Amino acid sequence: MIAETFLPHMSGVTGSVLHMADQLTACGDDVSVIAPPTTRAPRIP
Repeated sequence: MIAETFLPHMSGVTGSVLHMADQLTACGDDVSVIAPPTTRAPRIP
């Protein structure tokens, strides 16, 4: 699946992708998610 956002950001899109992945996995399918890399908050020195 391809998603515009994914974990660790929880949103409606993420929830839908997780639900669909769970359903496909339950049917015996292998699931991969392609999403943009997550950005991390800058470290405080």
